[in-house]
This record gives sequence, C-alpha cells and structure tokens, in this order.
Amino acid sequence: MEPGLIAVDEWNCNRKAYFLTHLHLDHIDGFSSKWRRGPLYCSALTASLLAIKFPAFDKTLIHILEVGSPSLVSLGSVEMLLEVTPIEAHHCPGAVMYLFRGKSGCELYTGDFRWEVQGQSSRIGKEQLLTALGGEKVLYLHLDNTFCNPCFEFPPRSVAAEKVVNIILLHPKHDIVIGIDTLGKEELLLHIANTLKIKIWVRPERLQTMHLLGLPDVFTIDASVTRVRAVPRYSLTLQTLDVLNSMHPTIGILPTGSSFLFQSTSTEGSFCKNTHLNAACRKIGGSLDCRIGGERAYTNASLMKNCNLGSSKNSVTSIDGKLYLVPYSLHCCFPEIRSFIELIRPSHLFGIVPSTTLNPNIYFSHLCSRKQLYMQDEVHDNTKCISVERDIIRQANHCSYECKDVLKVHSRTRYNALYNKIVSRAKLRNYISIYSNKVNRYRRKGCGTKISHCDNDK
Repeated sequence: MEPGLIAVDEWNCNRKAYFLTHLHLDHIDGFSSKWRRGPLYCSALTASLLAIKFPAFDKTLIHILEVGSPSLVSLGSVEMLLEVTPIEAHHCPGAVMYLFRGKSGCELYTGDFRWEVQGQSSRIGKEQLLTALGGEKVLYLHLDNTFCNPCFEFPPRSVAAEKVVNIILLHPKHDIVIGIDTLGKEELLLHIANTLKIKIWVRPERLQTMHLLGLPDVFTIDASVTRVRAVPRYSLTLQTLDVLNSMHPTIGILPTGSSFLFQSTSTEGSFCKNTHLNAACRKIGGSLDCRIGGERAYTNASLMKNCNLGSSKNSVTSIDGKLYLVPYSLHCCFPEIRSFIELIRPSHLFGIVPSTTLNPNIYFSHLCSRKQLYMQDEVHDNTKCISVERDIIRQANHCSYECKDVLKVHSRTRYNALYNKIVSRAKLRNYISIYSNKVNRYRRKGCGTKISHCDNDK
C-alpha cells in the first residue's frame, strides 16, 4: 500500500479514500456539509448519525462498512485494492478501529477505543480482531494513547456506573446534573434509569440521537418528571452548580477518566501523581481546567481538601460536596493499553496523541518486535514542543518542516547528531500509509491533540 492514498479522521487533504472512526467533534474537524473530496467509509451507525448532524451532506459519498467483516476498497483502479476490516472500538455508538491490509502488511488504527479486559463486549471485540488478523502480524499499530501513563488506572465502566448510582442514592433530596459527551455514555444513563426506575432529562437533540440508537424509552425533555438531568459536559462547572444551588439543592456528577489528574496531598491540591502530567492542567481564573484526550474536569485548588482520588482506582473525588468526579472513561487506561499491546505485539508502535509523557514507546517498546525510533534519554519533557524523533522523521521524509533548534530544547549540535543517528532508519516510515488527524484547533483548545503523519499537499 503506497503512502498518501487514504486518510483517517482527516478532511483537509487530497486522498483516494477517507475513513471516519466515529463522530466526536475532534475527529470531524474540517468536515462540513459542503465536503466533497471523495468517498467516505464508516460504520452503519456512524453513517446514520452523520446524516442527522450534516443533513445537507451528499449521502452518495458515504460507503458503509460492516463491522467485523473485511471489505475491498478501490483506491483509483482495479489494481489498487485495499482490504479494510472495521473492528468494534467500544468508545461511543458507531466507533470502530480500522485494520488495513495491503502489499506491505497490516496496519491497525485504533482511533479512540476502550479495551476492558473483562465483559462480553470485550470478548466480542477481541474475537473480531483476532479473526480479522488471521494470525498475520501487525506491522504498524496507531494507538489511542490518551491515558498512556501509569498515573491512569480506572475501573470497568460497569463498576463506575454503580458508583454514580450510589452518589444519586446518597442525595435523595437533591437535583442531579450529569455532564456527558454529545455522543457516548448512553450505557451509563441507561444503567441509572433502569436501576433507579426513573427517567432522565436530555436536550431535544440528544433525545433524537437516543431514538436513532433504538434505546428504551427512559429519556425525556420534560424536566418536571425527573430530578436527574444529563447536560453537555462543558456546561457543568462549579459556577453553574452555585447558581443551581441558589434555587434548589443540586449536585453535579462528571464521569471522566481525567479525574485521575487529582489527588489530595495538601490543601492547595496536587493534581496528578505523575509530575509530567501537571502541565496538562492550566489555570483559568480561579479554577483548573484539566484537558486530556477530550475529557475535562473542573475544580478549584482551594476546594481539594477532601479529594480521595489517587489512593485507589475505584475512588470518587468530591469537590466541595457539590461536584463528584467518577472514573468512568471512554478511553483505555494504562493497564488496558498494556493488555492490548501484549495481544497485538506490533512491529512498530505510534501514539495518535503527540506527547512525550503519553508516548507508548516509553512504556511498551519492549513489547514490539522491532526497536523503536523513540529514545527516552534524548527527549525532554516539555509540553511546548513535539518529540525530537517526530521532528527528525518529518524532515527525513522531506516534509515541509523547518528546523528551529528543536524548538529551543536541543542545541543545533545535538540535533544534528540525533538526526544522523536516525535518518538512515527513518525510511521505514515511508511505508506508513495512514494519514491521521493532524494537530487541530479543537484538540489544542479542548481535548489534547491527535497527530500521526506530516504531509505538505494540503
């Protein structure tokens, strides 16, 4: 498979075919109803959701791939056929991984995914993946490394869902506001509704999505029939809860993997076990807006006295008795990532979130069959720069990327030495054909960043 033929979750480049993993905003940055660049491949459920979100989009461009079944995709001619198998990603409705099989071997692009070790859904996903591989080796694994750091270890979603129910039961006279994504965490809401025998208020557009997904009739747009409301995550802040509490006792629940950024070691609050990840928290006014991989958590440093998260993966953080952070995540945690890589054992491993502290090769290069380009002792932890090896590989592939003394981290002499050491082997990246989502404004501001390859033909 030649490089530059397909794009995954990237919409501003010229390619023969485009693949959409799921419909979260950071994966459709640059996409609109006017997009017409070429055929778009996705799961059936994502296609249905896409038609609702972009009603004016030319639906003749959409090609539905059956999850778990291989399909042949034409890349411009009969001689250029690519085998593609979507695999259930267990991230949100319609989300899939893509297994590409071409002349140079197999490449697996996970997109955003959750790989829980136990549970029926995980067994189905594992069977799909192993069946699709058919014993063949994965040459390149493009991994969701959103929480690829030992700092992050959270329980299965079923356990976290029970904790949400317990919080609600402990506040029988309070209104409950749950911050959720625009798509995803429907299983959590269903568990709450079925366990407590109640309806849950959602916005009208979210109710439309629930109907499309064929979910039970436990959702309503009538706020008078329930005390539990599901609202967009960005709207759930301490300031919002203060206003609501002035009218009626109210608590907020934020199900998020990013809750593991917090632990209580002092009254000022220490926001992560791993100091390298403290840079992910930046102060905005009187609150900390912690942004990693699309999952946010809002708190105030002076209110962290009662935080108990950090001592146990099953713990819940209570902030001033008003906002509860529950470790319910749509992304893999660190042990799950390790389990997934142990199963795949790829030749080469690349994280789709560019970060020196979340780089999977720091922790798992020994599980790959070939030595990785990443060298931990040559990379400085600095969130303002991209890893050195990525800069070097970009130049080795003759991409339009200027040398800037490695963003003021490395000297020119050290840069040249490292360049010479790696450039002879950088040619292996020429075989990588997946063009993934670049650094985009949405991820930079709200959700971290996803990037895979540099390209200059936009």
